[in-house]
Amino acid sequence: MPRTLDERATAEQAAESGLVLPVLRTERRREARLLLLMDVSTSTVVWQQALDELRQVCERAGAFREVQVQYLHEDTHGRPGYAATPEHTGPLHAPGQLSDPTGRRLTLVLSDCAGPMWRSGRIQRLLHGWAATAPVAVVQPLPQRMWLRTHLPARRGLLRRREGPAGTLEFLPDKGPVERQALPVPVLALRRGSVEGWARLVSDATGGSLATAAGWVRADHAPSRARVRAQEDLSGTERVRAFWRSASPEARRLAVYLSAVPLYLPVMQLVQHAMLAGSGPEALSEVLLSGLLRRREDPDDPRAVRYEFLPGVAGELRTRLAVEDVELLFKHCSAYVERKFGRSVRNFPALAAAFLRGAVDPGAAGASPPAGPGAEEPAGLRAFAEVSADVLREIGARIPVAAVLPELGAQELVDKGREAIGRFEEEGLTRELDAAVRYLQQAVEVSRTGAERESASVELADALLTRWRVKGVGEDLRDAWEAVGEPEEVGARGRLVRGLVCWVLAGELSSRGLDFEGIPDGLRDWTRRTASGKEVAAQAVLLYLADRDLGLAMLASGSDPDEMTRTRVASETLMHVRRAVAEAGVEHAGTGLYRSAGLGEWYPVHLRRAISAADIRLSFPDRQHPLIVRGQLWLDLARFYAGPGPARPVALVLLEQATNSARQAGADFLEALRYESALTDAERCRAWLAVASATELGRSVSGSAEAGDLLTDALEQALDAAGQDEALRLECLLLIARMSWSGYQHDRHEHQLAAALDAWTQAERLLGEDHPDRPDVLAAFGAALLEKARLQDAPDTASRAVVVLRAALQETPMAHPDIPVRWMNLSLAHFRRYELQEVLSDLYEAEWLLGEAIRCADQPEFLVRCWTTRGAMLTSLYSRTATLTHLHRAIECYGQAVELAREEGMDELLATALQTRERLREQLRTLRSGPARTPTTRPDPETAPE
Repeated sequence: MPRTLDERATAEQAAESGLVLPVLRTERRREARLLLLMDVSTSTVVWQQALDELRQVCERAGAFREVQVQYLHEDTHGRPGYAATPEHTGPLHAPGQLSDPTGRRLTLVLSDCAGPMWRSGRIQRLLHGWAATAPVAVVQPLPQRMWLRTHLPARRGLLRRREGPAGTLEFLPDKGPVERQALPVPVLALRRGSVEGWARLVSDATGGSLATAAGWVRADHAPSRARVRAQEDLSGTERVRAFWRSASPEARRLAVYLSAVPLYLPVMQLVQHAMLAGSGPEALSEVLLSGLLRRREDPDDPRAVRYEFLPGVAGELRTRLAVEDVELLFKHCSAYVERKFGRSVRNFPALAAAFLRGAVDPGAAGASPPAGPGAEEPAGLRAFAEVSADVLREIGARIPVAAVLPELGAQELVDKGREAIGRFEEEGLTRELDAAVRYLQQAVEVSRTGAERESASVELADALLTRWRVKGVGEDLRDAWEAVGEPEEVGARGRLVRGLVCWVLAGELSSRGLDFEGIPDGLRDWTRRTASGKEVAAQAVLLYLADRDLGLAMLASGSDPDEMTRTRVASETLMHVRRAVAEAGVEHAGTGLYRSAGLGEWYPVHLRRAISAADIRLSFPDRQHPLIVRGQLWLDLARFYAGPGPARPVALVLLEQATNSARQAGADFLEALRYESALTDAERCRAWLAVASATELGRSVSGSAEAGDLLTDALEQALDAAGQDEALRLECLLLIARMSWSGYQHDRHEHQLAAALDAWTQAERLLGEDHPDRPDVLAAFGAALLEKARLQDAPDTASRAVVVLRAALQETPMAHPDIPVRWMNLSLAHFRRYELQEVLSDLYEAEWLLGEAIRCADQPEFLVRCWTTRGAMLTSLYSRTATLTHLHRAIECYGQAVELAREEGMDELLATALQTRERLREQLRTLRSGPARTPTTRPDPETAPE
């Protein structure tokens, strides 16, 4: 190791001893390594970009042989552990492994020192152990005025480099005493100069000094006794006042703006950049540490970083929010929704912004009802609807409204309400919609006869439902139910409106639960009192009422234009209602609301009822969308008849019904595509994808190779219709890949494998980091790459399979049912790469990975295959290294396979395992009885001498 002259130490020694003898010190700078450690806690998630920038600065400096990044997590027992990724669900490594007794590694911990592990003192104790042997510092991203309020209070002073292990420091604070039995840990600002000054201090000669801040840590550091502000019993007003007293102006304004948006981290950062241009992440971090909000789990996306304000806080902050700011916030959120979820979803912030401006698109409140419980919704979209409704409820109350004339009679008020609705449908003016609701509410109040009250109540419920569609405030749904939900004897129009209200309520109950403010109190109380709080019972009631009332409204047809409109709306909604009843399954069969149906009857019966409603809807103009819906119903029915699944527990395949249903589905989709000009590009794309799905299902069920040209053409047409829309192109490519891979597994034609790999390669470029299907897509892509590597001697393909399969495994939750298979596939990819490149580390890695697959598997046949494959890998290890332990372990693995195969009656696997185990035992006996022999080995390129 190189040594250089320490001039200062040489001079001091000469002064003391009178002899001029050189003092040499080890030159460590070129040998130094840097560990960047980020504390993953409540607020430090906003500093990921800062960490990336800090890493780049350190790498470009050229002073470190290695720059490594790790993340500190808190385990289930509150103890710190580290991992290589900020989102980690697997086991954590012990932080003691990061200790470096040689003193050659510098450690920088990026943290705001405010998380629970700091509060408990665990990280301080960890830092004390590290600081005793190697240089350690904390990079504090918060403003310096906040440092004393953290759990590592840092004071200004002078740091000096002492003799001893690398990085040994003493600290003289400007104010306050030097703490005994404690070590100083430098606290650095998130600036390049601050970090470079510390690095020079710990790497230069003894006696150097630096004016900076530091905090004290002890080996027995005690937990903090300060109260957690989020857990204090305070009202929302008190919390906001406490925050207001000490917060910076930027943090105050940001907190107010955030009260009007869903608290997802990307949205919060978007709001900060849009509304407070020029402010840094410290403002957002200050809000996260304010005691105003807390971290919450997102059931739609467990990996999302989401927060929520404590009770009463959001409402108090919104009192400081101007209507103009709300409109601007809704505009930015609307653009975010369009970018993230596409243009085809319902853009709640855009609707809310239009409502505040006083004019909306009347088409948003058209005759077609919103999606019900059977509709799929992108993860995270519902939060925008909830927050937009809350803001409109509070901000909208400030907008002045015109008074209703009290001297009018019930019928006159109903007529004025209808006129206001008509003006709203023509011009989209929200004040007309509000006026209509007020007219009709007063009409109900002044009604003198039952007929007047029924007419006014139905009109009021319809107006409230219309306003809910454009405003999203739950109270409108509840009031609509109360207007028409109770009386049994209502006319056909009343049944239509009540059926629509029940359908919408069923959808909101499915996504938002019983606590949704739009759920009628009577229904909520009944569910909790008689149904043990089971939401499925309440949903069954709502779907039954919607089915019954819409069915009666649909059958009460006539030649009058209003009656024909009623039949069209009822039949169009009923297609979706009955499909939701079918998908609700036998859970609803036990409610007594329908005739009893067996496991194999419920689903097809209600799907066919939905098809009957679609038949009636198709007797009216604008057939393209009903044709697509009916085609999807036929396709669902074909899948049901094709074999067992979630809706079909009985393993009875009805091939003829499946083939006929698939044929009907394809015919409907193709007929809908004849109305090409009436469909958007996205609708055309998905219709062609549905044609491909129906064609593929019909071919697979019938075993026929016919219609291959139609399948190819449908996929090409879908990709062409997708255009430059990345989300649609991804959907097309994934379907092409899946169908090609499925065809290859059946026919074993290599051109099908090539087509699948080409589609997956293109899809991977479009697959976002936060896409919910990313782990599954990567797992399938990696399996196809592994198959190609098996067929061809292609080391690059094997290496690519390793990379893709490792990424799939890292992003897969440990509780995922396919996690054992993904461990095994990654193992097999390493093994195949070893066979092609003969790098011994691949063989060791493959054997270890297969052990992980065995540890989390419980399926007997899979386990037998794992044990036999692991035995083969260990046999290869013995052949390569001549280590007898590997041979013993291989025999043990085959023994495990033998026991499992015998227990489960797997005769073929049992015979193979027995034969291989006996062959290895014979080999072992030969080695023990004869002269010392070793297998033929080749020099290991990793360990062989030059």
